Amino acid sequence: MVFEQGNCVAVTQQMLDVAAAYTSVRDYECDRGDLGAVVVFVGLVREFDNSLADGRLQILRLQHYPELTEASIHAIVEQARSRWQLGGVLVQHRVGDLVPTDEIVVVVVGARHRAEAFDAARFLMDQLKTRVMLWKQVLNADESKWVAFKQSDADAAGAW
Repeated sequence: MVFEQGNCVAVTQQMLDVAAAYTSVRDYECDRGDLGAVVVFVGLVREFDNSLADGRLQILRLQHYPELTEASIHAIVEQARSRWQLGGVLVQHRVGDLVPTDEIVVVVVGARHRAEAFDAARFLMDQLKTRVMLWKQVLNADESKWVAFKQSDADAAGAW
Protein backbone atom coordinates (compact mmCIF):
# COMPACT_ATOMS: atom_id res chain seq x y z
CA MET A 1 0.00 0.00 0.00
CA VAL A 2 1.38 3.34 -1.01
CA PHE A 3 1.30 6.31 1.36
CA GLU A 4 1.46 9.82 0.00
CA GLN A 5 2.07 12.43 2.69
CA GLY A 6 1.04 9.83 5.27
CA ASN A 7 -2.26 8.99 3.55
CA CYS A 8 -3.42 5.93 1.67
CA VAL A 9 -6.88 6.24 0.09
CA ALA A 10 -8.45 3.71 -2.25
CA VAL A 11 -11.87 2.95 -3.69
CA THR A 12 -11.91 -0.58 -5.01
CA GLN A 13 -14.02 -3.53 -6.08
CA GLN A 14 -11.45 -5.89 -4.56
CA MET A 15 -11.87 -7.55 -1.18
CA LEU A 16 -10.25 -5.58 1.62
CA ASP A 17 -7.25 -6.97 3.49
CA VAL A 18 -7.70 -5.63 7.01
CA ALA A 19 -4.49 -7.18 8.34
CA ALA A 20 -2.45 -5.64 5.52
CA ALA A 21 -4.13 -2.26 6.12
CA TYR A 22 -3.19 -2.35 9.82
CA THR A 23 0.35 -3.53 9.09
CA SER A 24 0.90 -0.82 6.50
CA VAL A 25 -0.05 1.96 8.95
CA ARG A 26 1.92 0.38 11.78
CA ASP A 27 5.02 -0.04 9.60
CA TYR A 28 4.70 3.48 8.20
CA GLU A 29 4.56 4.85 11.72
CA CYS A 30 7.32 2.63 13.11
CA ASP A 31 9.66 3.91 10.40
CA ARG A 32 9.01 7.40 11.77
CA GLY A 33 9.40 6.27 15.39
CA ASP A 34 6.41 8.16 16.75
CA LEU A 35 3.66 5.55 17.05
CA GLY A 36 1.64 5.20 20.24
CA ALA A 37 -1.68 3.89 18.94
CA VAL A 38 -3.33 2.41 15.86
CA VAL A 39 -7.12 2.32 15.66
CA VAL A 40 -8.78 0.09 13.08
CA PHE A 41 -12.45 0.36 12.11
CA VAL A 42 -14.01 -2.19 9.77
CA GLY A 43 -17.54 -1.77 8.46
CA LEU A 44 -19.44 -4.89 7.41
CA VAL A 45 -22.43 -5.44 5.18
CA ARG A 46 -25.38 -6.37 7.39
CA GLU A 47 -27.61 -9.31 6.53
CA PHE A 48 -30.77 -7.52 7.58
CA ASP A 49 -32.17 -4.37 6.00
CA ASN A 50 -35.53 -3.13 7.26
CA SER A 51 -36.31 -1.32 4.00
CA LEU A 52 -36.83 -4.70 2.31
CA ALA A 53 -40.19 -6.44 2.85
CA ASP A 54 -38.68 -9.63 4.25
CA GLY A 55 -35.66 -7.82 5.68
CA ARG A 56 -33.18 -10.24 4.11
CA LEU A 57 -30.44 -8.53 2.16
CA GLN A 58 -28.74 -10.61 -0.53
CA ILE A 59 -26.72 -7.91 -2.29
CA LEU A 60 -25.63 -4.42 -1.39
CA ARG A 61 -24.73 -2.60 -4.60
CA LEU A 62 -22.51 0.46 -4.23
CA GLN A 63 -22.08 2.83 -7.13
CA HIS A 64 -19.92 5.92 -7.22
CA TYR A 65 -18.55 8.71 -9.35
CA PRO A 66 -14.83 7.82 -9.45
CA GLU A 67 -13.48 11.33 -10.06
CA LEU A 68 -15.24 12.65 -6.96
CA THR A 69 -15.16 9.71 -4.57
CA GLU A 70 -11.43 9.53 -3.86
CA ALA A 71 -11.11 13.32 -3.91
CA SER A 72 -13.86 13.57 -1.28
CA ILE A 73 -12.15 10.99 0.92
CA HIS A 74 -8.81 12.81 0.60
CA ALA A 75 -10.50 16.07 1.66
CA ILE A 76 -12.00 14.40 4.73
CA VAL A 77 -8.61 12.91 5.68
CA GLU A 78 -6.99 16.34 5.37
CA GLN A 79 -9.71 17.82 7.56
CA ALA A 80 -8.97 15.14 10.20
CA ARG A 81 -5.26 15.99 9.97
CA SER A 82 -6.06 19.65 10.63
CA ARG A 83 -7.85 18.68 13.87
CA TRP A 84 -5.53 16.02 15.30
CA GLN A 85 -1.84 15.18 15.15
CA LEU A 86 -1.96 12.02 13.08
CA GLY A 87 0.55 9.70 11.57
CA GLY A 88 -0.45 7.25 8.88
CA VAL A 89 -4.09 7.30 7.80
CA LEU A 90 -5.58 4.66 5.53
CA VAL A 91 -9.13 4.64 4.15
CA GLN A 92 -10.31 1.94 1.76
CA HIS A 93 -13.90 1.72 0.58
CA ARG A 94 -15.43 -0.96 -1.60
CA VAL A 95 -17.84 -0.46 -4.45
CA GLY A 96 -19.70 -2.94 -6.63
CA ASP A 97 -21.81 -5.85 -5.44
CA LEU A 98 -21.23 -6.99 -1.87
CA VAL A 99 -22.90 -9.69 0.19
CA PRO A 100 -23.62 -9.92 3.92
CA THR A 101 -20.49 -10.02 6.11
CA ASP A 102 -18.28 -8.53 3.37
CA GLU A 103 -16.00 -5.77 4.57
CA ILE A 104 -17.24 -2.54 3.02
CA VAL A 105 -14.82 -0.02 4.53
CA VAL A 106 -11.63 -0.02 6.56
CA VAL A 107 -10.27 3.05 8.34
CA VAL A 108 -6.88 2.82 10.05
CA VAL A 109 -5.44 5.74 11.98
CA GLY A 110 -2.01 5.94 13.56
CA ALA A 111 -1.24 8.58 16.16
CA ARG A 112 1.01 9.32 19.08
CA HIS A 113 -1.89 8.94 21.56
CA ARG A 114 -4.96 6.71 21.59
CA ALA A 115 -7.48 9.52 22.11
CA GLU A 116 -6.40 11.22 18.89
CA ALA A 117 -6.51 7.94 16.98
CA PHE A 118 -9.99 7.04 18.27
CA ASP A 119 -11.42 10.52 17.71
CA ALA A 120 -9.98 10.80 14.21
CA ALA A 121 -11.25 7.34 13.21
CA ARG A 122 -14.76 8.16 14.41
CA PHE A 123 -14.66 11.56 12.69
CA LEU A 124 -13.55 9.94 9.44
CA MET A 125 -16.38 7.40 9.52
CA ASP A 126 -19.02 9.99 10.42
CA GLN A 127 -17.87 12.19 7.54
CA LEU A 128 -17.56 9.31 5.06
CA LYS A 129 -21.21 8.38 5.66
CA THR A 130 -22.45 11.83 4.62
CA ARG A 131 -19.88 13.52 2.37
CA VAL A 132 -18.67 10.82 -0.02
CA MET A 133 -20.73 10.30 -3.15
CA LEU A 134 -21.77 6.65 -2.92
CA TRP A 135 -25.15 5.36 -3.98
CA LYS A 136 -26.38 2.24 -2.19
CA GLN A 137 -28.97 -0.18 -3.43
CA VAL A 138 -30.22 -3.16 -1.41
CA LEU A 139 -31.42 -6.22 -3.27
CA ASN A 140 -32.92 -9.62 -2.62
CA ALA A 141 -34.77 -12.11 -4.80
CA ASP A 142 -38.01 -10.10 -4.79
CA GLU A 143 -37.08 -6.42 -4.72
CA SER A 144 -34.49 -3.72 -4.89
CA LYS A 145 -34.47 -0.34 -3.19
CA TRP A 146 -32.16 2.63 -3.06
CA VAL A 147 -30.95 3.39 0.45
CA ALA A 148 -32.33 6.69 1.72
CA PHE A 149 -30.28 9.37 3.44
CA LYS A 150 -30.36 8.91 7.23
CA GLN A 151 -30.81 11.87 9.51
CA SER A 152 -28.89 10.04 12.23
CA ASP A 153 -25.82 9.98 9.95
CA ALA A 154 -26.15 13.73 9.32
CA ASP A 155 -26.51 14.35 13.06
CA ALA A 156 -23.36 12.36 13.83
CA ALA A 157 -21.36 14.18 11.15
CA GLY A 158 -22.71 17.55 12.25
CA ALA A 159 -21.71 16.97 15.86
CA TRP A 160 -18.06 17.47 14.91
